[in-house]
Amino acid sequence: MKTEPIANQPHPLEHPGGSFDELVTVRVGRAPHIKEYQIHQGLLAHHSTIFASMFLGTARTRSKTLALLDVDPEVFETVKYWLYTTKFWAPGTNTTGKIPFDDSKILQLYFFANDNGMQELQNVVMTLFYQKNVQDWAIAIPQTRVVYVRTRPESPLRRFLVDMVAETWGFRTIKEDQSKLPKDFLVDVLVKLRDAKMAPGTASHKQTWIEGMNRDFCEKYRVHTEEK
Repeated sequence: MKTEPIANQPHPLEHPGGSFDELVTVRVGRAPHIKEYQIHQGLLAHHSTIFASMFLGTARTRSKTLALLDVDPEVFETVKYWLYTTKFWAPGTNTTGKIPFDDSKILQLYFFANDNGMQELQNVVMTLFYQKNVQDWAIAIPQTRVVYVRTRPESPLRRFLVDMVAETWGFRTIKEDQSKLPKDFLVDVLVKLRDAKMAPGTASHKQTWIEGMNRDFCEKYRVHTEEK
């Protein structure tokens, strides 16, 4: 399985006329760790329904400064890099073949995309999260609580975590880790097992599971236009 995230992006980003018009200043984070970034207003607006409303809608702001207090500057820096390059990190900076982000950062990228109506970014980050879980062949258990706080029940991210645990964890693993997992998550896993009429860990053979996941991933875990 390829681990380079850009290979899984079906089309290059399209930047219509006006994307590279005027610059805005984005102030990210809280004191004393605030960082400022310059970015093209049209680029943000094109890829985000929230920023489009802010800059181009009927109630648009005239300010050329945007404050994102609750965003980690490192996360926004990665978002900005992706907007301009379609990559998450610079070529040649990662020589190990491993995804150089931990689960926490990948999830912060996902939440940023989800919160700001950035569907293309959300889909690419979802693929990256899948690849990270396959590389590690594990889910970051503490992050499941964060996911269940930050997402809705119909979230593709929740669905992926539920499916991976239901399909690859056996009874023993679920029992050992049940105290570390959100109750709602465990209920969702049980519902998945009931509806699929399957026992836990039925698809625990790694390569077989990956092949099935690759086949159905786009339909099951990517946000499509009609779902926005």
